[in-house]
Amino acid sequence: MECVSEEWLVRQTPEVQAVLRILLNRIAELEAKLGKDSSNSSKPPSTQHPHAKLSKQAQKKAKRKSGGQPGHPKHERSLVSAHECDGVIVCLPAECRRCGEPLNGTDPQPLRHQVWEIPEIKPSITEYQLHRLRCSCGKTTCGELPPGVPVGMAGPRLVALSALLMVCFRLSKRRCALFLEQILGQEASASWMIKLQNRAAEALQAPTRSWP
Repeated sequence: MECVSEEWLVRQTPEVQAVLRILLNRIAELEAKLGKDSSNSSKPPSTQHPHAKLSKQAQKKAKRKSGGQPGHPKHERSLVSAHECDGVIVCLPAECRRCGEPLNGTDPQPLRHQVWEIPEIKPSITEYQLHRLRCSCGKTTCGELPPGVPVGMAGPRLVALSALLMVCFRLSKRRCALFLEQILGQEASASWMIKLQNRAAEALQAPTRSWP
């Protein structure tokens, strides 16, 4: 707006003056918007380009260290009871750290340090041997699987886990099979994942068939 003087603007026709005033106001609006970002306006941070430079005010605010600030209450994972642990290992000092004299006894309030770990995952395999016996009449009869035993090689928990990985966590059939092989030690393939997915779908449809 500084490049256009008011005297020059007055000498123009009313139509030209109206157009110029509209353009000058628009230029002022655009210049004001160029200086705004998510740090100095009501614009949400998601509307700002990830590589856009922060304003000087935002850069000053960003100088503080990451993590909890001074005076912020400390949050730690609470310890579980010693009875809930799978094992408790008592660590006793053998000698004094100053004079080396042997130490005896126990501390009534020892420092407690707990380590959480995932147990080794190994598939549980149960074999069912169906014996076929022959009667004196010449007829043979084969043993039957107990009630609830699936006909396929996958148990209900394995079927449910495979369906959870594919549906809830959006893993492809190939990635789901890779997860079962590398994490669970269960041989799997993409085609087998499709069969397990179909079994899970059938199991979910079964209760709805009894609805009115």
